[in-house]
Amino acid sequence: MLAKRAHEIVGESVDRGLLAARRSHLLLVGGSLRTVKYSSLLAIASLAAFCACSSDPAEPSTARRAQAVASLGWHTSGTAILTADGEPFRIEAVNWYGFETRDAVAHGLYAVDLDVMLQYIADAGFNTIRIPFSNEMWETNPIVRDGLVSACSACQGMTSRDILALVINGAGAKGLHVILDNHRSAKGNSAEANGLWYTAAYPEQEWIQDWQDIQAWVNGVPGFSSVALSADAPRIVIGFDLRNEPHTPARTAYLEGGATWGVGDHDSVANPNPNPFAVPCAATSTCVDWRLAAERAGSTLMGDAAANGWAYPLIVVEGVGLYLDENGVEQNGWWGGMLKGVNGNAAVPGAAVVFNEGGDSGSLGAPVDNQLVYSAHDYGPDLYAQDWFGADTCYEVGCTGTSLAALWNDRWGYLTHDIDPVWSGGSYPWGNTGHAGYSVAPVLVGEFGTKNTDADLTSSVPGSQGQWFTAMVNFIQASSETNPGNDPAVPVSNLHWAYWALNGNDDYSILDRKWKVVANPAKVDTFLCAIESQASCAAPLPPANGGTQGSYCGDGTCDSDETACDCADCVVPEVCDDGIDNDCDLDLDCADSECSSDPACTCGNATCEPPSESSCTCPDDCGLPDTTESSCTDGIDDDCDEAVDCDDADCSEDAACQVTCGGNKSPCSVPTDCCSGNCVAGACRGG
Repeated sequence: MLAKRAHEIVGESVDRGLLAARRSHLLLVGGSLRTVKYSSLLAIASLAAFCACSSDPAEPSTARRAQAVASLGWHTSGTAILTADGEPFRIEAVNWYGFETRDAVAHGLYAVDLDVMLQYIADAGFNTIRIPFSNEMWETNPIVRDGLVSACSACQGMTSRDILALVINGAGAKGLHVILDNHRSAKGNSAEANGLWYTAAYPEQEWIQDWQDIQAWVNGVPGFSSVALSADAPRIVIGFDLRNEPHTPARTAYLEGGATWGVGDHDSVANPNPNPFAVPCAATSTCVDWRLAAERAGSTLMGDAAANGWAYPLIVVEGVGLYLDENGVEQNGWWGGMLKGVNGNAAVPGAAVVFNEGGDSGSLGAPVDNQLVYSAHDYGPDLYAQDWFGADTCYEVGCTGTSLAALWNDRWGYLTHDIDPVWSGGSYPWGNTGHAGYSVAPVLVGEFGTKNTDADLTSSVPGSQGQWFTAMVNFIQASSETNPGNDPAVPVSNLHWAYWALNGNDDYSILDRKWKVVANPAKVDTFLCAIESQASCAAPLPPANGGTQGSYCGDGTCDSDETACDCADCVVPEVCDDGIDNDCDLDLDCADSECSSDPACTCGNATCEPPSESSCTCPDDCGLPDTTESSCTDGIDDDCDEAVDCDDADCSEDAACQVTCGGNKSPCSVPTDCCSGNCVAGACRGG
């Protein structure tokens, strides 16, 4: 499979002279710089916690303490992600890259100020930013060249970590959240070439240590950046994407190089759910089983969190690139997009990811549940013409041809409704690691994107980029609300997503090349809008399966089950005297600008303000009404009895209301219908 596209690099690379310092971290202590290993800080923190608490006979067990910590932070329940307060939250994210490249900073800050960029992200309806970074960027923490951040005055003279701190703090201030994504080891573009989570220069132990440092930084341990993270950082940074796109390198057979899933480092037939720290390769950074590596990293982070009283983070685990079917035949997929290995098959045991409160080769800590998010990446034929793109490509399961929905469900969608790992030894041995097991899990579509012509967004041509993108958006939409236009005929549930990418220097950009405006408004206002919460879209999403989108919030019609409070399709005027916020703008009755001239809000100020006020609506300001219809031709209800002029009984004898000639049409519509030439309210008057 061809390598993923290289991201455009802006400017020159940062000086790499700091590489020699990467195995230690600079901490500010008493105003001076000292080189301190973070493990020492962890030991001190653990000792302090022990001294403060170990004498308490009521201290909970490790397992009970684990549950208490987990309940304080972001966590999962079934396919749902829940906030620290227990509220459901769907990740609707955009990728903003650059920290992983040789520039070691988010791109675009040479064109737009950081605050402006973050405000755009919020205004576009995204709620989360996925931020890629490299181990080299984190460990060397270079000073960013001013030209790369020339539009961001606060970024001048800052290091990479300082600017990352500014991004996180700024995101939180605008109600946005962050997922940190370890995109690669050395600074560069796309995924790591060897397909693994480590290199010779950045072995697995350093990869895990970097994640430990990042978790400590997010939780307020000082010294990792001169810009302090907000105290709310554990709520802003909701998760850690452990590694971008583990895969088998191009022109390499599965099991002969790169990342595998569930095989390669141990006897998976004898034990498909082993202690991940017990495999010998872990000590020498030579492992290939990505699933076990993710468990080692995730469990280490859970152990650190428990030891320090931090909330557990969400751990995002991507898939691999290839997998073997029950006949030993390679099945190809996008890098990071193959998750068939969780369930496995008759020939390859299932391998579900589980986490514990730390561990070593001899034992594991208490099991930690409800912190795992699986993630897959998916792209269209514009990136690479996979064999499922062709003249018979179609959408829903059971369609005549190659179903995209069936393909997505087979590789990763099934995780939202049918996790059941296969093992020839009997029931899957969840208990080997202390777990009870799970049958569903959240799935994040962590990357998908397309170019900016209209044909890149939607097309009726089978196997085209537009067909793929429309189908993907419909598939995600269907996971929350199914309608005739998006029904994939498979029960995928509650998919989370992150569009690739915000960057104006990317072929699949949201912003234009100058980073000033949206490259194609329809991409944001119609397509991505359709999968954002509480959004009112510019146009209905084109259907994926030949049906119609039916009724849904965002279709431009206020349906019977929608209100102004839960759907922007419903535009309801404010009633100014009923004590209800009818239009749900948080302004009640006379406090709403719509009521500024309503008599219910203006009557009583001693000034008659026509036309909204009259003797009928506000006698206090405009005087008492007449007792009879004083004029039968002025078009005014003078006596406020809801009968105007000739329709009022008071005018029955008035000459203007008598008809004395013939040849009238009844009812009349124009003056010539009446012999009198006087058509009033559909009736001929006068003679």
